[in-house]
Amino acid sequence: MINMKSYEVTGFIRKTVFGFALASSVLMANTSQAAIAFQQLPATGNDAYASISAEQVADNFNVSADGWLDAITWWGSYANTPALPADQFRVSVLSDDGTGKPQITPLTTISDNISRSTTGLIDVAGSEIYRFDIALSSPIGLNSSNTYYLSVVNEFDQNDANAIWYWLLSDNVGSNYFRLSDAEAWQSDSTGNMAFSVSTVVPLPSAFGLWVVGGALIGLFGKRKV
Repeated sequence: MINMKSYEVTGFIRKTVFGFALASSVLMANTSQAAIAFQQLPATGNDAYASISAEQVADNFNVSADGWLDAITWWGSYANTPALPADQFRVSVLSDDGTGKPQITPLTTISDNISRSTTGLIDVAGSEIYRFDIALSSPIGLNSSNTYYLSVVNEFDQNDANAIWYWLLSDNVGSNYFRLSDAEAWQSDSTGNMAFSVSTVVPLPSAFGLWVVGGALIGLFGKRKV
């Protein structure tokens, strides 16, 4: 037989704890800091490098604090733009292989929709530079102690041999990485840093602590003795 009074008290505790956890989760969301965590900005007149399925490019980045990658921006141009092509971007985040180069297999590949907008900039060949943005529906956890790599490949060349997309350089003093197919190891190229930025959401420590405590209490009181 169920002791209704104790059951009601337990139910009250559960509701209270759940409410606390929910409130702390909302607080964490509302007190998170969303900001650009890394950027290499574009400049008019810069050179650009093809990044298509047969000529892939990647570049490294780090974040100063642990957080969740939630948005990526990059800049590039096209070989011929009388009519803008339908992009087929494959955007990937890669881990370090232990030698200062990207791993062959991506850590994750992002499939969210990408927006394209004009910038008023031109590259070294006089082609218009476009800005590309992607907001992640499933943010990716990044560790400040790790080196990551961003690969942006426009695979529309698989349908058109003359289709070439160029990733704009941010400067010509750093290095990037290239390969000719998905199966190849990445090679370093000291031609400069690619133009891109990544944004992260970093929960404030106090809000994160409330969320952890609330989750633990739910687990504790969620178990009912038979």
